[in-house]
Amino acid sequence: MAPTGYLNKNNVLIPLSGVSKAETLYCKENGYYSIYDSDRYGFNNPDYEWDKKNIEYFLIGDSLTQGACVNRPDEISSILRILSNKAVLNLGYGGNGPLLKLASLREYLKVKVNKIVWIHTEATDIYDLNFELQDKILNKYLNDTTFSQNLINKQKEIDKLASFQITEARIKKEAFDIKKNEFNLVKNFKNISSFIKLTNTRTLIISKFIKDKQSTKNNKLNDLDFKKEEFKKILINAKNISQNNDADLYFVFFPSVEHFLKDHDKSKYLQIKRIIEDLDIPFIDLYKEINKNVDDPVLIYPYNKNSGHYGHLTVEGYKIVAEIIFKYTNN
Repeated sequence: MAPTGYLNKNNVLIPLSGVSKAETLYCKENGYYSIYDSDRYGFNNPDYEWDKKNIEYFLIGDSLTQGACVNRPDEISSILRILSNKAVLNLGYGGNGPLLKLASLREYLKVKVNKIVWIHTEATDIYDLNFELQDKILNKYLNDTTFSQNLINKQKEIDKLASFQITEARIKKEAFDIKKNEFNLVKNFKNISSFIKLTNTRTLIISKFIKDKQSTKNNKLNDLDFKKEEFKKILINAKNISQNNDADLYFVFFPSVEHFLKDHDKSKYLQIKRIIEDLDIPFIDLYKEINKNVDDPVLIYPYNKNSGHYGHLTVEGYKIVAEIIFKYTNN
């Protein structure tokens, strides 16, 4: 679900990360709550990675890229650091659709990077894009190649805004679906991601800035209008940014668990693949690779018996994905 901005002195600021240098409690899908120390810009990285002069991998994505529900070194970026023995920056953040990924690339690509890895999440990205395109500020990233909020120099402001929203969320107990003892644990942390019902703190904003999403709230992914031209334009922008920075851009298609079940509609997967190939961007097809190399792909997605829903990835699932990315970016 895409954010639409914070209200701040009659201006709108859309942060792309969380609270900086904070012990961050994330989520529980693999039997434990994942925790990480955020870096100077509020992302899931060891802070010293930003001081390195040459970055091998620059990851763009949503909660999957961020490393949802596992600890370091079990998320994609840490595994790539180990495999490559080189620096990796992870700009993934929960709720990021294609337009927010482009914004992250525009705002934070300020270092020498060799490989930009764009991770597309089938389960949510098309849904997110529909709402991102409703936001005036986010559209500036798409239509104005010079637009920037200068977020890399506004972290104190971002920290203040994000902390305020977290405090508001804590007051509303109905926003937490956790036991009393777990709540006592949560309140000791400065930054919260998955305990908040609305994906992440960026969606907890002044109500007048929230678009009416009710009409499409219950729609299935395949019933949503795929904004193909806008999606293509976003990737053209990303490719241009990559070329201007002498970096190679890779597009990684991460399939939903339904992709491995019978009768899953693969029409949008095929449309996306065609667009990326037409743009001459390397397409890393995790659907085919996982299907080919994993006996039962469904098992790499953690399953919650109580909710009946599948989660992000198991520790083994993250390892498999990172190894595939490494394989195809080193040929």
